[in-house]
Amino acid sequence: MVMLSNRGTPGGTAADFRSPNYLLEKSILNRSNALAQPSPQQQQASTGSRMQLSPEQLEVGARLVDVCLRSDRSFNDLRWKLKLQRTDVPTISGLADSDYPNLQSMGVELNEFVTSRRQPIPQELVDQFAHMQCNCAMGLFPEISRAWLTIDSDLFVWNYETNGDLAYFDGLPNAILKMALARPKAGVFHAHIHYILVVATAVDVALLGVSFSDESSQPVSPREFKRAEMHLVPEPLFKVPLDGAVVADIACTREGRIFLGARDGCLYEIDYQDKGWFRRHCKKINHSKGIISYLVPSLVTSTFGKDHPLVQMAIDETRHVLYTRTESGSIQVFNMGGDGRQMSKVSSMSAEAVQHYASSICQTMEPSNFRPIVHISPVGSTDSQVISLQAVTESGVRLYFSCYHPSPMDYAYTGADGSVDQQNAYDDGAPTKSQADVRPVTLRLVHVRLPPGLAASSTVARPMRVHLGYLPTDGYLFVTGVDEENDTLWAFSDANFPFQSDLMETLTQLPIRGRTWAIAEAGQDFDVQAYESVVARQSVNAVLPVRPPLTVYQHTEQPKQMIVLTAQGIHMIEQQRPVDLLRSLLLTHGADSREVGDFFALHRADHACAMCLIIMCASGAVNTQAADAALRAFFVYGGDPQMFFAPLTPNIPDANLDWSRNGSIAEWTHHMRSPLQASTPQQSPSMFANRQTQSPMGNRSLIGRQPYGDQQQQPPMSPTAPEVKYSHRHNGMYAYFSRIVGQLWNMRVCIEKNNMIESAFLSEELAWLASQLTRLREAIDAHSLIPRPAYINTTVAVANQPVNIHSRMIGFMRADTVDSNAQQTRAQISKKHQVEAINEERQSLLCLYELVDRSAEVLSLWKILTDHQFHVIVAQLPVDIRRLLVDVPFSQLVTAGKDLCSDLITCLIRQYLGDRATTDAISERLRKACPGLYSSDDATVAKATELVQRARSMEECDAKAQLMEEALRMFKGVVQRIHLPTICLQFQDAHCYDKIVDLALCAAEKADPQHLALTVYKTPDSTAAESLPTRLLNSRMSCYGCVTDALDQLVDPSATALDARMTEQLATMYSEQMLNAVLSSTDELAHVAVFDWMLERSMSERMLK
Repeated sequence: MVMLSNRGTPGGTAADFRSPNYLLEKSILNRSNALAQPSPQQQQASTGSRMQLSPEQLEVGARLVDVCLRSDRSFNDLRWKLKLQRTDVPTISGLADSDYPNLQSMGVELNEFVTSRRQPIPQELVDQFAHMQCNCAMGLFPEISRAWLTIDSDLFVWNYETNGDLAYFDGLPNAILKMALARPKAGVFHAHIHYILVVATAVDVALLGVSFSDESSQPVSPREFKRAEMHLVPEPLFKVPLDGAVVADIACTREGRIFLGARDGCLYEIDYQDKGWFRRHCKKINHSKGIISYLVPSLVTSTFGKDHPLVQMAIDETRHVLYTRTESGSIQVFNMGGDGRQMSKVSSMSAEAVQHYASSICQTMEPSNFRPIVHISPVGSTDSQVISLQAVTESGVRLYFSCYHPSPMDYAYTGADGSVDQQNAYDDGAPTKSQADVRPVTLRLVHVRLPPGLAASSTVARPMRVHLGYLPTDGYLFVTGVDEENDTLWAFSDANFPFQSDLMETLTQLPIRGRTWAIAEAGQDFDVQAYESVVARQSVNAVLPVRPPLTVYQHTEQPKQMIVLTAQGIHMIEQQRPVDLLRSLLLTHGADSREVGDFFALHRADHACAMCLIIMCASGAVNTQAADAALRAFFVYGGDPQMFFAPLTPNIPDANLDWSRNGSIAEWTHHMRSPLQASTPQQSPSMFANRQTQSPMGNRSLIGRQPYGDQQQQPPMSPTAPEVKYSHRHNGMYAYFSRIVGQLWNMRVCIEKNNMIESAFLSEELAWLASQLTRLREAIDAHSLIPRPAYINTTVAVANQPVNIHSRMIGFMRADTVDSNAQQTRAQISKKHQVEAINEERQSLLCLYELVDRSAEVLSLWKILTDHQFHVIVAQLPVDIRRLLVDVPFSQLVTAGKDLCSDLITCLIRQYLGDRATTDAISERLRKACPGLYSSDDATVAKATELVQRARSMEECDAKAQLMEEALRMFKGVVQRIHLPTICLQFQDAHCYDKIVDLALCAAEKADPQHLALTVYKTPDSTAAESLPTRLLNSRMSCYGCVTDALDQLVDPSATALDARMTEQLATMYSEQMLNAVLSSTDELAHVAVFDWMLERSMSERMLK
């Protein structure tokens, strides 16, 4: 067994913060004439190794990260932006000018949506239109980057990215009406069937197998489907007759369920199962009519729904709810159960009822604007916990529905004045409600959003003839018809107004050539922070919490691509992220331009500084110019920390301040007791204000303002403590770090599954996150984002001033001060406090740097463990450590989990040693990935242990002696970093008892190089039990204890009998070797320890010899 040392804060040489760039130097030089040049000693202290941070300081930094996370995640629920404090009171929006602001009017002269590319339909498909006889249809499969076209009974599928890989199928005898792509159910088909192509014809439904391969016909991974070759299985897997039903729409779930919407008004499901022994079964289930559909002739049943053809279905995967829309605009709700495997109708609302309710909410609009509904889109729980469905009418009116009854919690969080208790209404922790607890029960209209063009000052014409809609991850799209050959795409987005209290959307109108058939969002490549992934794995069948706005996670993905399919071709619409807009402004206008300043004002400087960091951390030479401009903007608009003083207030701690719903991290205040106010040292690190949390000083509100002076005799009024307000640069750096780790910061790192402990994160996720943190750390070092300490000339004294410097300072700041020296003294004090603010911010940024460094190392270690069968490694831990590991969140693992990480590394090395494998490769990988957790000394220990393990299996020979001698040399080089008793046991198992003496004496010498222990032994002092020499004596004796323990094993016949290789003669020989080695040394205290041992064993005769 190898035992690695448990270390505290990493020592050694840390990153050398180079000289700040010229912007920061200029900022510091202009702060105050009182900032004096530091002494050479001060300069050396500021540019040497990174200062060591205490666990309390790291905890303060971790709490600041929590503040950022809560700010980013609070009140992103759509209900709050739609003013649905009480969901039983419907609301309306869209009439105010601010509902649809124009970015150009705000100085950001860029469109959020742009047409990036147009791709014509392949010519060979255009030629096929000449052979059409009765029907054609088109659609998109964005999961695999394919578009499809059917002409009568022929179907074509091609890659719309390359306009190639055209697949053709003509094995169906009947005209094709509709197609969809479904995932196969688990365990039914062979592994080479990657997808199922659901083809509905006029007579039946066929399920075709879809597979993918590379150019050499080898299977590919799902991530490569978009670029691989697509193949259709020649024969259908299943065929199911429709019995006269005409399919108008097909919808599929992630689990592989297939639903058909028919023009007879019924909802069908194609259910296929594996019956075993090469038997599969497929049938059609009618969820609208139940068992009667199998008894009554189809001619009769078809007449029931002829007036309400079902033309669209939409599935909410986050809630397991299916919605249907009829041609007239009626909506039905179906509950698929908490596990998504059931089906029952819950509620419905006719088109007339929708129109009636909408008209009563918005009485100034013509009722005709609220029908017909032309498209429905589910609103997932990641967008709102209350709103569940969005519908758009032909006039562009958006209607929002809820499938839940009004909750009592709506009233619990709402005050008499209509305000919301925002501190308690939202919980950003792991989801606690299961899907079974929040099933749909009704359908209620809760909000009406009118289209643009209705405000008095609006310059946009109202949308008319809307015929298609789409709800992407961020924003909303719908298409209006201009004429038979052209459409207009209306693109809405609130991405540039993420933290506003109202729903504010920008509008971009783009011309579309041809009649639009379908809209879809292009499938993203691997997204490490796909919002559902980590949460869903940790909470199976749980309601997913609300996703933060795009500004928070925009660094995790590329700009979204919207695919618009028309008869003329493919239009690829790119949605620019806020950081893309900033990059374009920086490259076009420069960092000092008005346009960039307007962008910082629009997004608030804290968030814009975080976007600058995204640009600076981007890789590739193409980003060099943008990174330089972002760096300049980071300092130009980042501001400086400020020390400010609140006005005189009563001595009442303000412990009930509400968390500001519209506040940003720019408004966070860093409370700090100034040295000018108290003579005692500060007892705890300072923290952001506006948050109640547990303080290291005790259970006291951190946002309460503490009075000064005697607590028993407080004056009626007293000045508050000076407070440090961090710069936008500081807040932006904390915000960016918190957004990188936000998905896992407060989540458990392990999950229990099938009686095994597994990592909660995938290897790819861990690698991506570690790389992002590494880039951030490199950017901080390369651009010197952490300034050097500021200094002030403290030799200037202010004479004849009151003893209470704080009162004197407040007096100088008052307008009625008549002292002739007031102005000079006030300036001096102001400059001194400015220096204090700068240094306080530097201290906070050093905490951040340490968190970045540690987080990157922990993630890298976790990836290595995940790549080496995580559950096998964890199984080697003691039971109590395993229980701790299951419950520990990532944040605690970073701030206080070094011992736990060391235990895991020990188990990993032990696994290599147990397999008799060399540790060189894994040690090198650990040392490079996480040097703070696994140093070169640890690698030396692992290698030496490997040598001992190898020697144990060898017979006595020169090769074994050389191995043990080399292992001893390596152990002696790091003797202060090893667990001596464990290493001595390894030598004992290898029958190298003389090496135990050598190593123990070396450890004793390293522990007490000045031989202070011998002095205290010769002249004992009973009053110095806790003195340093006494502690050194105890350390030496513990080292000698390893020798005497080995001697005990040799002289005890019962102990030697347990070792088959040990004989009585060998035991006697080894004990003599050890005694001679000790007594021949110059270590007097070792002699004493051995003599004491011999006296206890009644070996006085041996002592006389």
